[in-house]
Amino acid sequence: MKESRLPAKASIFAAALAALALSGCAMSDERAISLMVGEGAYTTYSCDDIARAIKAHVDRINQLRGLMAKAETGPGGDMVNAIAYRPEYLELRGELQELQRSATNRRCPAPPVGGAVIH
Repeated sequence: MKESRLPAKASIFAAALAALALSGCAMSDERAISLMVGEGAYTTYSCDDIARAIKAHVDRINQLRGLMAKAETGPGGDMVNAIAYRPEYLELRGELQELQRSATNRRCPAPPVGGAVIH
C-alpha cells in the first residue's frame, strides 16, 4: 500500500474543502486559517528558529502561488487548487501569521524576507 505524501491533517482539510467547493458553500480564507493553526504554536522557538521558519514558509507560499496560478489556466484548475494546493497554502499562511506573532512577542529582529510580501 502506498503512503500519501500529504499529512493527515492536510488530507482531511482537502477533502472538506473539496466538499465545500462542490456544494457551493464557501469558507473565508481567514476562517480556514484560524481553524488550522493553534495560537502559541511557536512560543518555544528561538529568534533564529523563527527567522528560518519564516523564510521557509514564505518560499513555499510563493511556490504554491505559482502552482495555483498555473493550475487556474487549465480545465478543472479550481478543483486542482482546492484539492492539491489550497490546503497547504492556507496552513502555511496560518503558520506564518503565528510565526510573525511569536517573533513580535519575543521582540526578534525582523528577518530579511525575499520575494513577495505575504498577505
